[in-house]
Amino acid sequence: MEAVISCFDQGLNDFEIILVDDGSNDGTKKIIESIMLNHSNVLASCHSKNKGGGATRNTAVSMSSSDFIFCLDSDDILPERTLCKLLTFAKETKCHGALFEETRFFSGSVTSKTESVFNKITKRSITLPDIFETENGFLTRVNFLYTRETYNVAEGYPEHHGYDTQTFGLKCLEKKLDIRVCPNTYYLHRRTKKSSYFTREYNEGKLSFNAYLMYEDIFHLFSKKVQDEIMRYDIFSRFSLGRDNLEKTLQELFTRIGSDAFFAKFHTNNPFIDGIASYKAGRFSESFLFFKESALSYPEAKIPWFNMLRASVMQSTSVLTSPPEVVLFDIFKQPSLSTPWKRRLFNFLKKKFYEQR
Repeated sequence: MEAVISCFDQGLNDFEIILVDDGSNDGTKKIIESIMLNHSNVLASCHSKNKGGGATRNTAVSMSSSDFIFCLDSDDILPERTLCKLLTFAKETKCHGALFEETRFFSGSVTSKTESVFNKITKRSITLPDIFETENGFLTRVNFLYTRETYNVAEGYPEHHGYDTQTFGLKCLEKKLDIRVCPNTYYLHRRTKKSSYFTREYNEGKLSFNAYLMYEDIFHLFSKKVQDEIMRYDIFSRFSLGRDNLEKTLQELFTRIGSDAFFAKFHTNNPFIDGIASYKAGRFSESFLFFKESALSYPEAKIPWFNMLRASVMQSTSVLTSPPEVVLFDIFKQPSLSTPWKRRLFNFLKKKFYEQR
C-alpha cells in the first residue's frame, strides 16, 4: 500500500497507475479494489497464476498509454516529487532513460535508513562496460524511468527467468540507448524478513542461472576469454551471494583484464553464438545442432547440454505450461546428475516431456 500511496505525491498533473496482481493468494486483490474505488486514474489486472516479474511488468506496460514509463516494485517507495525530477531531467536531456542517483535501504519506518548505494556515473551516459565495474553502483540493474520507444527497442522484459529488470537494462545498453543518472534523486527500498522476489530466486539456487540467461543476449559481444569463462561455469551449483556466482566472477574478471580484453574487437565464428541466434529466431532444430557442436568443444560443461535439451523441448513439445528453462533447471540441479550426468539428463527429459506429447 505504501508504494502505491507514494505515487500520488510525485508532482505530476496527468498520470496513470497500473496495478498488476501476479496471481497472489493474500489480501492484494482487496487492497487494489479499495485503491481503485478512490482513484479514477488507476487501472488493474490480475494474473490467474504467478507468472513472474517480467510477465507482470509487460502486462502493466501493455495496459499503459503514456510515453514515459516507470515500474515501481511493492517493496519500493518514492519520495515526494521524485518522478517529477526524473521526468524533467529526461525531457531536458532528451535521454531514453533516467536513473536514480541513490538507493536508500530501510527497514521498518522509512526514516530508519540502514545504508545507501550510489550510482557514481553522473556526467555522461551509461555504457555497457560500466555495469561490470563493481564501484559504479546498481546502474541499470534496477528500475528507472524510460520512454515507450526504449521499451520497444529493448524488446520488453524477459519472461523466462528472474533477472527481468537486470536484463532490460542490459539490453538498453547493448542497443546503445542514452541512459543517464539524474543528480540529487533517490528512492527507498525496504529490507524485510519476508521472502522477496530476489530472495526467492536465490533460495531456489538461480542466481548464476539467471545471470547466464541475461548474458545470452550479449554473448556475442564478449571476448573468447570471457565466453570460455561463461561456458565452463557451473551455473547450477555455484550461486552463492558474495563472490561465488557468475555475475561476480565476470566482474572480477573485468577488473583483472580490463575492458579492451573483456569485449570482442571483431566477430569470430562460434557455433554457440549461432545456436543462441537460431533459438531466439525459433529455428530449434538448427539451434540444437549448433549447441551439439559447442558441446564437443566444452565436453565437461553443462551449458551446451542445457541448451541442447532446451532446443529439443521446444522442437518436440507443442504446448508447455511453463518456460522450458524452469523445468530444465530443476533437472540440472539434481544431485544425482553428478555421474554420469549426461545420460541421466536424457532420461529425465524423456520422462518430463516426450511422454506428455
